[in-house]
Amino acid sequence: MRAFLTCALVAAAALSSEAAFADPTAPPPAQPAQPAQQPPVAGQPPVAGQPANGGGQTIIVVQGNGSGQPATPPAPAGPPPDGVRFRGGIALEGGVLALPTPKINFGAIGPQGKIGVQINDLVGLYFAPAFDVIFGPAGGVNVAAAIVVDFTFVDRFTIGIGPDVGAFAAIGAGCTTPNASSCYASEAAGAGYGARLHLAAYPVVGRSDTSPRRKAFEIGLDTRFLAGPNAGVSATSGGTVTAGASTLGFMLQAALTIGYQSF
Repeated sequence: MRAFLTCALVAAAALSSEAAFADPTAPPPAQPAQPAQQPPVAGQPPVAGQPANGGGQTIIVVQGNGSGQPATPPAPAGPPPDGVRFRGGIALEGGVLALPTPKINFGAIGPQGKIGVQINDLVGLYFAPAFDVIFGPAGGVNVAAAIVVDFTFVDRFTIGIGPDVGAFAAIGAGCTTPNASSCYASEAAGAGYGARLHLAAYPVVGRSDTSPRRKAFEIGLDTRFLAGPNAGVSATSGGTVTAGASTLGFMLQAALTIGYQSF
């Protein structure tokens, strides 16, 4: 028994001595391989024990233009370029038609049109016809037409000028005494050539997003200065007929206008 115990102690001492004097240059024992970490797939939760952002790295994607350079953002769209376009409009005019030579004043009201071309934001050229009903001492019609070149400033104010022509015809009747013992009928007509001065303001203006066209509410003043032959015929209840000789006369028409312009 004692001999068995002695042998066991000797063997244990030998094993501890071999472990104490092991070769220090020997490589450490191999560790078990760890699985490689992969970035998470879009739409799937990260693997347990792996960072949610793929190992703590931030991935930045830069889109190029095909030449290796970053793409340039598109420039913001500006206003449409200025240029030639159609011009048109319609307005209602009303004012006075004065004949200084025979000293007769008529009222006049009617439509006025504009049709032409807008060369650019500043300059426009258009034809402006008008047809008025006249009333007062006599009733009749007045027609006029002008070619106007105008200039628009800061989209709000316009001044224009151009040649103008016009003609009127009126018929009147009345009695000079209460008992109708002296009544008359008269007819007058005239034509004139001259110039028109056009002034206008645009309190409301809108611009197109795809063209340089402007659309505006217009308030204006048209003044016409004409000269030409005037003639008149009158007849009384007593049978007297008087024909006035054709004379050179003047016509002055001033009319306020209100309407719509596209220019």
